[in-house]
Amino acid sequence: MRRRSVFARLFSLWLFPLVLPVAAFAQVALHGKPPIKIEHPGSYFLAKFLKVKTGVDAIKVLAPDVSINLNGFSILGRSGSGIGINATGRANLIVINGTIVGMGGGGIVAGDNAQISNIHANSDGGAGIQCGFGCFVQASSANSNGKAGVSAGDFGNIISIQANSNRADGIDCGKACTVTDSNASANGGVGIGLGGGASVSGGSASSNTGSGIVCNGANCQISAITATANGSGPNGGAGVSAGDSNTLSNIVANNNRDDGIDCGVNCTISSFTADVNGGVGIAVESGGSVNGGAANTNEASGVVCDGGNCQISGMTATANGIGSNGGSGIVCDGGNCTIMSSTASSNGAGGRVAGYRLPRPR
Repeated sequence: MRRRSVFARLFSLWLFPLVLPVAAFAQVALHGKPPIKIEHPGSYFLAKFLKVKTGVDAIKVLAPDVSINLNGFSILGRSGSGIGINATGRANLIVINGTIVGMGGGGIVAGDNAQISNIHANSDGGAGIQCGFGCFVQASSANSNGKAGVSAGDFGNIISIQANSNRADGIDCGKACTVTDSNASANGGVGIGLGGGASVSGGSASSNTGSGIVCNGANCQISAITATANGSGPNGGAGVSAGDSNTLSNIVANNNRDDGIDCGVNCTISSFTADVNGGVGIAVESGGSVNGGAANTNEASGVVCDGGNCQISGMTATANGIGSNGGSGIVCDGGNCTIMSSTASSNGAGGRVAGYRLPRPR
């Protein structure tokens, strides 16, 4: 009997680690009236629609490592209510599959390394989705919010997002973040705002009050995107505005109030269209490279290199300078520019200059 008892104990100790993970990851239903508090790490799911009264959050997360499946249900706020899912400062939050609408204080507020997927955070008083360092937001919408649509920290990853008609920016993302196949239009600020070292590819940023896409730093990669009809606000805006050492390719930047594309020192711009803008089609500073594009019918000049030492090739720059101050097809201010295989004709309709404009020899 004693041997069998010892064996039974050893067997139960061996089995315990196999059973524990199942219990640890069992989903827990969220019941009750808001604010619903989650105080322990684990996996939770919403079992019904939540209607949120004034002055409270819908779900308040007080622990890290929490996963919430909204299960297709909606969190329905009202004026004066708090945040839909408030996980301020809590890392590793996961939220999937649901809608958060009408919350007075914002849709989702999360800490670092959050993962948000298939969420519709619309018509909330604050930001639709706000998260910290390294967060991941995918296949979601954040429209008509009182602040930004999506606001993510450094090293964020934003994929397939609709961020339209927000009172502030459509998408804000920090340094070294990635924005892919996302649309940000008709926002009260810029369409997509980035930190240095970030990348944007696919999608559109059009009809925003400010610029379509802004890189507030160096070494951004911007490609395969449409940025049109931006800058309707009192401060205007460009299609794409970037700092130094950025690479831009396959961009359509037409009908913007200010420049189509403006970029700082040592930028590379290729395979683009920058037509019918209220300023210059393409503006770069010293050391820039502009290759294989069209900049036509802009109010000012088609292509401008400010500072010299630019390489310009394969360009079509026609019918520019239609504004009251006129403009040229291609301008190099500063010397040492190389212009090859380019066409610059019928410019200067505003009455000033036409064709190429190069520095006078000293």
